[in-house]
Amino acid sequence: MKKFLKKTNRGIILSAICLVILVIYVSVDYITFSTQKDTIRQTTENYINDVLKTNSESVDLNKHRELITDMLNNYWTDKHYSSSGSTISGMKATLDSTLDADNSLFDIKDASGSVQSIKISKAGPKIASANIKYTVDIVGKETSTVFTPGTICTLSDYNNDYYDDGSKDSQDSNNASTNDYYKANCTCEGTIYYTYESGKWKISTWDSYVTDSNYTKLDDKED
Repeated sequence: MKKFLKKTNRGIILSAICLVILVIYVSVDYITFSTQKDTIRQTTENYINDVLKTNSESVDLNKHRELITDMLNNYWTDKHYSSSGSTISGMKATLDSTLDADNSLFDIKDASGSVQSIKISKAGPKIASANIKYTVDIVGKETSTVFTPGTICTLSDYNNDYYDDGSKDSQDSNNASTNDYYKANCTCEGTIYYTYESGKWKISTWDSYVTDSNYTKLDDKED
């Protein structure tokens, strides 16, 4: 009986030690991650600003390919843990197909954006998720390619006059000019997954959507 109690007590002590070690590990891990939230927030803000600024740096397609590729390599990783959202390989494939098209155009006069709100959470070992709301403001030609934080598209994709099938009102199309400039003001929301590697938090996937947009043609005096 004494031998049984001795073994039982030893088991309880070992279990208690393991529990204490686990609590300490979780606490240290939580504290460590909490100190990383500001870094993730700043990385997100820097990325949005750098991405949008890239749009107005050149109208040369090859130069844009180089600038955007460098930007993706700097901020993104090819490791991803979410089945939805943009990945670095998908962004690069879209970039190549868009810039290789016969009618490709990169003519953005101005582009900017800002983070409205961001909530960062730990999603696993060296993984973080960020629920974000941000704005995007772009001025450019309607058929111009636009490099936004989570996708590569054309400026006209932000036009509310487009129907669900991608077509546009024929009267608007007939009146449009390739020399016209448009302004798109958008609010976007979504979820970003980050992975910590090589001492940096890098974007794993970016899944966002437009919740509100305003799309207007600029008068000649505003160009």
